Amino acid sequence: MAIPIKLLIIEDSANDAELFAAELRSAGFEPKWKRVETEAGYRASLEELPDLIISDYRMPHFSGLRAVDLLHERGLDIPFILVSGAEGEEQAVEAMKHGVTDYLLKDRIGRLGNAVERALEQKRLRDERGRMQQQLAFQAMALSQLLEHSPAVIYALRVEGASVVPTLVSENITRLLGFTVTETLRYEWWVGQLHPEDRDKAIAGVSETLAHGASRTEYRLRHKNGDYRWVDDNRRVVYGPSNQPAKITGLWTDITERKQGEQALRESVEKFHQLAENINEVFWITDSVRNQMLYISPAYERIWGRTCDSLYQSPQSWLEAIHSDDRQRILEAAMAKQQLGEYDETYRIVRPDASVRWIHDRAFPVRTASGEVYRIVGTAEDITERKKLEEDLRKSEAELRVTFENAAIGVALVDAEGHCLKSNRALRQLLGYSKEELRGMVFTEFTHPDDVKADLTLWREMLSGVREHYQIEKRYLRKGGEVVHARLTASMVRGPAGKPQYAVGMVEDITEKKKLEAQFLRAQRMESLGTLAGGIAHDLNNVLAPILISCELLQMEEGDGDKRKLVGMIKGSAERGAELVKQVLSFASGIEGRRVAVQPKHLIREMANIACKTFPKSIRIRFNIANDVCMLLGDPTQLHQVLLNLCVNARDAMPTGGELTIAAENVLAGTSLPDIDQDAKPGAHVVIKVTDTGTGIPAEIRKRIFDPFFTTKEVGKGTGLGLSTSLGIVKSHGGFIRVHSQPGKGSTFEIWLPGKKAEELSAPRVEEVLLPRGHGELILVVDDEAFLRVMTSQTLEAYGYTVLTAANGADAVAIYSRNKDGIEVVLTDIMMPVMDGAALTLALRKINPTVRVIVASGLCDTEHHANAIRAGVKHFLPKPYHAERLLNSLYDILHEQKDCHPVPRPAQVPMTSPRG
Repeated sequence: MAIPIKLLIIEDSANDAELFAAELRSAGFEPKWKRVETEAGYRASLEELPDLIISDYRMPHFSGLRAVDLLHERGLDIPFILVSGAEGEEQAVEAMKHGVTDYLLKDRIGRLGNAVERALEQKRLRDERGRMQQQLAFQAMALSQLLEHSPAVIYALRVEGASVVPTLVSENITRLLGFTVTETLRYEWWVGQLHPEDRDKAIAGVSETLAHGASRTEYRLRHKNGDYRWVDDNRRVVYGPSNQPAKITGLWTDITERKQGEQALRESVEKFHQLAENINEVFWITDSVRNQMLYISPAYERIWGRTCDSLYQSPQSWLEAIHSDDRQRILEAAMAKQQLGEYDETYRIVRPDASVRWIHDRAFPVRTASGEVYRIVGTAEDITERKKLEEDLRKSEAELRVTFENAAIGVALVDAEGHCLKSNRALRQLLGYSKEELRGMVFTEFTHPDDVKADLTLWREMLSGVREHYQIEKRYLRKGGEVVHARLTASMVRGPAGKPQYAVGMVEDITEKKKLEAQFLRAQRMESLGTLAGGIAHDLNNVLAPILISCELLQMEEGDGDKRKLVGMIKGSAERGAELVKQVLSFASGIEGRRVAVQPKHLIREMANIACKTFPKSIRIRFNIANDVCMLLGDPTQLHQVLLNLCVNARDAMPTGGELTIAAENVLAGTSLPDIDQDAKPGAHVVIKVTDTGTGIPAEIRKRIFDPFFTTKEVGKGTGLGLSTSLGIVKSHGGFIRVHSQPGKGSTFEIWLPGKKAEELSAPRVEEVLLPRGHGELILVVDDEAFLRVMTSQTLEAYGYTVLTAANGADAVAIYSRNKDGIEVVLTDIMMPVMDGAALTLALRKINPTVRVIVASGLCDTEHHANAIRAGVKHFLPKPYHAERLLNSLYDILHEQKDCHPVPRPAQVPMTSPRG
């Protein structure tokens, strides 16, 4: 298809003008042309703004050089081709100096099409550069508005060796800290505003940024009024061409009001500076026969940084200045294209100072009458600024896209009607919509209905100019209907007339924060329950201790077999109560229970019996236990708790009924067992399986079921601690848990525990317990429980000791002061009114630094034990205690040597005959 062109021809010969038009038509153009031959006609025709001007060199009443001068005087950028009927080097040089676009000889008018194509292409490139500058200016204005309305302060530091220099701070620094931008652009200001406690951390953050490319620090900055504000400083390094740190850009986000659990805005945008284009052109002429430079314009020295004389003396220095990566290509192009008039190349040159400039080089031949090329005339234009402009534009667009798309929080651009124009990845992931789905949606469509009114009220105030931005905590509805909590910060960007153009919305997901707050409240309640349970356990131990000691005394005195059996039952019940107290303490305080031989059959049957009595009748209970199932070494109370947790979860998974199966078998685990826990050791294991036919567990939930506080149950119906506690107990026994489940097909929890053979757990049977006797040593027993004092005193007296008693620490100090030379050991409760065991020990050590003390306690209380240890206590006796534990503790402390090793106990007497 022919290219239309509006053509003005300055020519006194109508035939030549027709020839020019015909030549252009044959070259693929469709010229709409007009011929003039006088200056007046030329001036009038310029008002019509032609696309191209072709002029004869000399006419009777006008000349081409005068025409091109008039064109430049009027400031018009119209390609101008000068055509001459006579050859001459001087004419070509003169034409180029006047600024013609191209120079042709009439006898070579066949080149006119190529010359017009080049002239129009040069004009197109100039127009494109102009449009590019306007686009960059618009982006700079948009960035300035974004910086002005952003809730975060953006800054930049230039890296100079090991130090940094502030170069940019956004104007909202005044809103954050009260200082102006001018006041902040001093390094002394940056250091001076740091809180003294945060100064080292903040300065170290800069070094960390340079070392790792990015860092994030929270610290305090002083406001102009003297107050301190907390900021979240998010920095990153911008690297220069040599891959060395050139600058640091960062964000200061005010987190004073939301210091706990808040993630701050992380945006990092470099401020763009408008680049002014300064185009210089070099005109040159070479002798193509002798390969000699004939003329080079002075602009060469400014652009190349070399003297014109150096090029006259050594034409090859032109090639040597070309960048090594471009040199061979340009050499081949010059040899192949310059004499054909097709040379039009872009390349880089390296100046003597090692700086690089981009050059656009064009050349066309000058021929003799016989058609031989004897001169090459060309222009070399410095397009470095244009290249930089193009690269900066490309980088800025890419950086803005990357920063926007990869921001850690959701970001959206919304028009004045509330329609979503753009959204980043974080927002799309938060809401569950694709980019295409979200585009055009009104923000009220995915806002929770209960929060729409409050959000719309603030939005309308921002549109009307009452406020420029607002922040609100609200709920969003994901695509599938799931509710998420978020903190929205919205800012309005206005046009030159103040009319709202679009709003920037920054959405931070605070769903986990809300969940953590709720979990924290539940944890506090659990802590309170633990404290209460510990106090009850302490009182129960004080109740059980005298019962156990009384039973032992009755067994020693009572000869009647039936009565001894009855006493044994009472003692067994008290011991069972003590075990239950230990279970309470284990749950409340995390103390470790004792490990004994456990038969899995008994655990499972007991659990099945509980389930049958307490679970709904719609749930059928089955158990399947292998006859040869191995024994376990563990804490039966804790293992019972694991089974109870799993069975209760199975019950809750079958609200309409189903079947619960508890099974146990031996499995020899090898290293090739699929999915075996990485910490498990190969060998014999007992596998206890709890299987239900309930709702099953989706794959995405299975990954989190062992997380503390994670629960799918309604508030008040689950703490989220059952499975995490069970896993902790099983791992403490050297085992692991595996889960198999599919939605709608039920679940199976496998408890893998190391199995033990009966002979591994067996121990020599002791027919009777032999206890050490005393030899009249005086013991001071201190306890606020009267019955416990009496029973402990009777037990000690029965085994040869002399006893004094005190009801509290104050009485004990008085009694010890009167009998300090006779009292061998003080046995005291750790928790008493008036003066506790630790305080009593300190008071006694002031009287006698070598006093020997045994502290008894029914509560695993870290603080009280720590106080007792600091007071010098080395011996502790847990409540409730048996006579055996009490007498052995007394023997050990009475016979303790200076090196803290007890001497061997002498011959002991049977527990059943203390007076023998």
